Amino acid sequence: MTYLNSSLQLRSRAGLGLATLAAAALIAGCGSSGSSSTITVGNENKADASLAKSSAAATAPTPTASTAAKTPTTGALAKEPSVTIPPGAAPSSLVIK
Repeated sequence: MTYLNSSLQLRSRAGLGLATLAAAALIAGCGSSGSSSTITVGNENKADASLAKSSAAATAPTPTASTAAKTPTTGALAKEPSVTIPPGAAPSSLVIK
């Protein structure tokens, strides 16, 4: 009787394994098999590549010393902020009002 139970468990596990393998194969098989939408090396659209190169050159100037960010000499950012430390001991816990 014990032999019968172990063979049923083995068959059940084998069936579960095959079902899992079949589900994985179905999921992996989903997708397009057409090569028209696949972009590979040498299969790029030449018009898109030239458009991307021309727009990238026009919108991204190279950083130079004259275009680097500088600290303003006037206005609110011209001086360092001053922090006043309140008198007394530092709080030991958060106070919610």
